[in-house]
Order: sequence, then structure tokens, then C-alpha cells
Amino acid sequence: MPPPIPLSQPLRGIRLYSPGTLAAFTALGSLPIGFVLYGLNVRARGHSALGRSMVAFGVALQLLIVITSATGLMPARPFLVLGIFGALNVYRFESGPYERAVRLGATRAPWWPAALIVAAVSAALFILSVILSVVL
Repeated sequence: MPPPIPLSQPLRGIRLYSPGTLAAFTALGSLPIGFVLYGLNVRARGHSALGRSMVAFGVALQLLIVITSATGLMPARPFLVLGIFGALNVYRFESGPYERAVRLGATRAPWWPAALIVAAVSAALFILSVILSVVL
């Protein structure tokens, strides 16, 4: 197991997604969605540059998946399988830092706002993929 990322700021009042929530979004959504939510947790624990880079990577990877799938360059199925393996890893990597952060005052973020955002973004990406498959 990699060494935990040290905490760099007080955590009272900070909201974090639980390891179970991260794993569920990664497995049921996609690996990039897991990257985005995990990056938000890392950023909330005070590592803003690392968290922002994880969020940016997740967004870029999701766009790559949509574009390659819509243009027929690569099917989306391999990316979905990667989400299951990613879920196992994100759960393992986040469990320790999450529990430590909760002991230091962080609270659990509700899962449903993220679910609504993911649903809206997924609908927009689906529309984009349909448009790309018609145009290209």
C-alpha cells in the first residue's frame, strides 16, 4: 500500500466522499468519474495542486472515452471493465486517509449531489457522442 498523503490543513467542516461512495461511482460510472471524485477528496484534504490535476485528468479521460467510442476508434467496453478494477483500488487507497480525516473533524459528503451532476454530465456526453457519430 502506498504511503498516505499527509494532511496539510485542518479538516473541521470539510466534506469528503467515503471510500464506498468513490468505489461505487468508479465501478458503476466510470474510472474517470472516480478520478474526479477522488481528486476532490485529495483537494479538500489540502493538496490542491494534486487534487486539481486528478480532476483535470478525469475530465480529459472521460472526453477521450466519449470521442474514441463515438468515432469507432475504440469500443467503450474495455473502459467500463477498468472502472471495476479502479473501484477496488480507490477503495483501498482512500480508506485510511478518509478514516484519519474523519477522526480529525471531516464529515461525510452526501452521495446524491454528485449523482445528479454525473447524470447531467453523462446525458450531455451521450448527446455529444450521438452528434459525433452522426457527423463523423
